[in-house]
Amino acid sequence: MESIVSITLDNNAKKIIKYVPFFVKNFADFIPEFLFKTLAFLRLAKFSGDIDKAKTFRSKIIWEEAKKRGILMEQVIFLGNPLDYYRAKLKVKGKNKFFYFESIPIRPEFLDINKNWDDKVVMKQEFEKHGIPIPVFFELSFFSFLNLKNIGRIFSKLEKPIIVKPRIGSRGRHTVTNIHTLQQFRDGIDTARQICSYLIVEEHLKGSICRVTFVDGVLAGFYIGQVPTLFGVIIESNPYAFQKNCATIFCGQDLQLMMSCLKEFLCL
Repeated sequence: MESIVSITLDNNAKKIIKYVPFFVKNFADFIPEFLFKTLAFLRLAKFSGDIDKAKTFRSKIIWEEAKKRGILMEQVIFLGNPLDYYRAKLKVKGKNKFFYFESIPIRPEFLDINKNWDDKVVMKQEFEKHGIPIPVFFELSFFSFLNLKNIGRIFSKLEKPIIVKPRIGSRGRHTVTNIHTLQQFRDGIDTARQICSYLIVEEHLKGSICRVTFVDGVLAGFYIGQVPTLFGVIIESNPYAFQKNCATIFCGQDLQLMMSCLKEFLCL
């Protein structure tokens, strides 16, 4: 349900809002407020001040920082399940007002409704405008899932491996990588569509994942994530010709023992 709420607000509401005049921009804030207050009135949801129920580690850090600043922050609990949606009481034009947000609080005046940066297609289009290389990709809508020929046609146009993921709101969830066959592609679509009716399929780029954080146009942080790698000493053993890829990998205590023996050997 958390994903359904998130996708509904992000993917549909923002697409509608960007076409309305600027003076009704605050309408974007009214949508989650109306939704969660209505659910609370129907006793389907409530607001909790229990920081230990924070959905993610980063949300907990934000909550701790809010407490340090004397800002009241509460979490949305829907049908007993903590969501990654919160509200914080802020003073706006001299009046206390609840500001609703998902995971990271961004003040309305800093939001660009014309560009939903959580939309992977929008982000890639902006990268392309500024000459930043992007992988070949295709969009998949709800109706695309029903057209097997279209799925096969898209699959044939991409170099393998490929990756399929929700267009919005995945944060790594329901993302399927290293797809090499058409059946794997179909299975990946079934997995990704569980949280979003709009998907993106793209060529799977190799290498590290880098993320940059800017605050007021100033570089505030840089993150690099690398693919899990197994380190060890490989001893090749090929007793038979047909076992060409047979190898023993020493790890942990075995690796330490192997390294100590190697050091003694090198000292000789």
